Amino acid sequence: MLGVDVKFDDDDVYERLVLLGPDGWDRAEFGVIELDAELVCTGYSTTEADFAGLDKERVIGKEFFARVGVCMNNFLVSSRYEEGQLDEVIPYTLTVMMEPTPVRLRMLAPAGDGPRYLLVDRTID
Repeated sequence: MLGVDVKFDDDDVYERLVLLGPDGWDRAEFGVIELDAELVCTGYSTTEADFAGLDKERVIGKEFFARVGVCMNNFLVSSRYEEGQLDEVIPYTLTVMMEPTPVRLRMLAPAGDGPRYLLVDRTID
């Protein structure tokens, strides 16, 4: 959807991600990972694929935290999605299959049904 931009810190980032859809996520300066209620990856931005070095085909359809983002399969990240509505930013260090990489993660989940998002911002100092 042209004309809709999204920034990591936008108050309405969840709504913007839904409006943009997978094709629009690639214009973001951060990685976008879309998850369903069972935390299976249903969308993966090209930006995240490039940063992580993982093809979309290798990630989509997989239980994300158990099979792909295993360094985030813990109480700080994956367990937070069990709490229901969620919008939280945390500093984090990615460590699996790469040199330790400091990032900011933004975890988003609606109060009811709808996609969950994990945003990965690597532009931190």
